[in-house]
Amino acid sequence: MRQPAAIATLWVLATLALNGLIFALGWNHTGQALRPSWAPPGYVIGTAWVGLFALVGYAHGVLLAQSSPQHWGVAMLLLACLAYPLYTGGLQAGSVAFAGTLLTLAGTLTMLWLLRNTPTVPWLLLPLALWLSFASCLIWATLRLNP
Repeated sequence: MRQPAAIATLWVLATLALNGLIFALGWNHTGQALRPSWAPPGYVIGTAWVGLFALVGYAHGVLLAQSSPQHWGVAMLLLACLAYPLYTGGLQAGSVAFAGTLLTLAGTLTMLWLLRNTPTVPWLLLPLALWLSFASCLIWATLRLNP
């Protein structure tokens, strides 16, 4: 089971299960919190995460197939992203969400730098770095609207 597509599929299934949990528990609603006008709706965020897990999961599979020790770093990124709604209290702890997003972004940028000589993997991780940058701005703006 070292096929990159199979590994990506497992990560996507985990994301879909987590998205189901988020919606089942009602964590996709921010309650009375004000959101910036440019904030995407929850279903767009969930869909983006499924795509991101497919890309980063595929990168993890490529590194596993190459027996690269860096696959552990990518696996840790995936686990940090998967755990995000859990350690932010169902997306309600804004400052924790902001700190967690910045730490995951730092981890992603570190992995991009470590894997810069790998032909495919950095391109698969780049969308995650871009999304986390956007998410950091979104969380910061939301925190400022809700002191």
